[in-house]
Amino acid sequence: MNIHAALDAYMPRAHQAYYICVSARHGYVYVTTPKCACTALLALLQRLELDDPAYRPSVEQAHDRLKSPLFTPEAVDFPAMLEDGRVLKFTFVRNPFTRILSAYLSKIVGRKEQRAIVNLLLGLPSADMDTHISFGQFVEAVAGQEAFAMDGHWRPLSCQTYAYDFPYDFIGRFEHFARDLETLNGLLGGKLAPYYAPDTYHPTNAAGLLHRHYTPEIADRVLALYRHDFVNFGYDTDWRALCWEEARRSALRFPGVPG
Repeated sequence: MNIHAALDAYMPRAHQAYYICVSARHGYVYVTTPKCACTALLALLQRLELDDPAYRPSVEQAHDRLKSPLFTPEAVDFPAMLEDGRVLKFTFVRNPFTRILSAYLSKIVGRKEQRAIVNLLLGLPSADMDTHISFGQFVEAVAGQEAFAMDGHWRPLSCQTYAYDFPYDFIGRFEHFARDLETLNGLLGGKLAPYYAPDTYHPTNAAGLLHRHYTPEIADRVLALYRHDFVNFGYDTDWRALCWEEARRSALRFPGVPG
């Protein structure tokens, strides 16, 4: 199989270079997935690569591919690495209901550069950061895009991870990040543990805000947009049950204990 031709069907080559991170030194390929704790993971992996436990990159530094110590696919023999059973291939995924809400809260409400993309989809001036865009409007706007052209923060994870053509050894879950990070550490021979740090990058508490933003109509639109993600990664399509679960979790949370 021509892996480059296969991956080209999912997203532009420039996006692949941005989202695929390779360590020849430690033998892994990490496919980054926005809104799935990727900034914290990148910071951790960069500390490992630099052998610097004190390194604390900003969000911008963590995602700067020109300055990153992690390679792009073009910098290595990428097809050979994918075929090498000694090279760990991994990614992380997230429930589509919370992931797209987190993208909205972080990028649209937070007035980040992705706001300009959505403005144009809605017929607003790209520089307009003041006109209110509801969650429903955001979902409707991005649902009209082809996955290939989407921003990675809301591109379906089945496309963002090249799910049908990438030979993964491990797929972690945002919902069980601490547990799955330990699994990843074990798969990497315990190399990550010395570089753990309490990194918290742009948390949105999307799971705890589901009930404020979702309606049955919006949920149906999200289900349609991410139908393959729900199937491929085994997420429950019952958004009401997810709301109840998060409400119960919040009620049981003690003061001072992070959620």
